[in-house]
Amino acid sequence: MGAEVGASERGEPPVVSRGVLFPAESAPMVRLERYRPSADLTAFVRHYWIPRWSLPPGATHEELLLQYATCNLVVSDDYAALFGLARGVGSRTLEGEGWAFGVMLQPGTARTLLDARGDERTVAGLSEAPAPLDGLVTGGAELAAGIRSVRDDDTAMIAAFEQWLRSLRLDAGRGSLINDVVHAVETDPDIRTVEDLAGRFSLGVRSLQRLTAEFVGMNPKWLLQRQRLQDAAARLRDDPDADLATVAAELGYADQAHFSRDFARAVGLAPGEYSRRTQVESGRNVPELRSEGVSRAIAPNAADHPGATE
Repeated sequence: MGAEVGASERGEPPVVSRGVLFPAESAPMVRLERYRPSADLTAFVRHYWIPRWSLPPGATHEELLLQYATCNLVVSDDYAALFGLARGVGSRTLEGEGWAFGVMLQPGTARTLLDARGDERTVAGLSEAPAPLDGLVTGGAELAAGIRSVRDDDTAMIAAFEQWLRSLRLDAGRGSLINDVVHAVETDPDIRTVEDLAGRFSLGVRSLQRLTAEFVGMNPKWLLQRQRLQDAAARLRDDPDADLATVAAELGYADQAHFSRDFARAVGLAPGEYSRRTQVESGRNVPELRSEGVSRAIAPNAADHPGATE
C-alpha cells in the first residue's frame, strides 16, 4: 500500500521514543508498536505510534509522559484531533479495551497544518483545546473514518494516513528551520544555553523565541530543559547506580540541587525516588520504593484522552 512500515524490514534500527516515564509499568498492559514514515514524508512525520490495551473490568492504568517538543495527531474510536504539548507531565488514563493511531509530527507540521486552512489558532492553544480533525483540515473526517475502518491493520492505517497527507501538498520548507532547531537540541549535548542554540543557527535570541513560540508553543529555555529531563529520566531508568551529581554535571547543570529541583517540578518525583520506582517496576533487586506521598505536576490538558500523546 505504499507505506514504509517496519524499520526492521529495511535493516534500520527500531524507533526509539523516551516520552513514557514508566515503560516497564505499562508493558504488561499496553502493546505499543512504532513505525517510521515513508521517506518522502519525513519532513512532516517523526514516527507513528499505535497502542492497544486490554484491562480487566474496573481496572485503569494511568500512563505518565514527558512529551517531545512537537504535536501529535491521534485517531481512536472516540476522537480524532491534533493535540498540543503538556508543559509539565502529560497523562493518559486507559481502561477496558482500546486502541489509538498516533502520529508524532515533526515540530513544524502543526503550524503548517493550521496555515493550510487559514486557521487562526496558535500551536500553544492546542495544549488547552485540541483541534478536531473534521474542522481542521480538508478530508479530516474521511481520514478518521478510513483509519477506523482498518483499525486492526497497522500497515493499512499508515497507508491511509500517508495518502491523505500527500494529498494536502504541504510546504516542506515552512517548518524546516524549527525541525532543525529541535533536532539540534535533541542530538547535540554541547548546546546548553539559549544563546548556544541561537548562535548555532545564526539567529538572535528574540528571533529564536519567536520561532519556537510560533511552531512549538514554548520558549527555547523550555526546549532545552525538556531535553535535559528526558535524558535524565532515561539515564536513571537504565543505570540504577548513576551518581546524581555526575548526571547533573553531564546535563549541564551547575549543581545537583538545581537539577533535582527541575526534575521534581516536572516529573513530580525527586530523581532518586524516580530511579527507585523504575527499578522496582522492572523487577530489579533493589530497596523497596518509599511509600511517602508525592504530588505530581500533571498538566491539565487534552493528553488525558486515552492514548492521546506520546
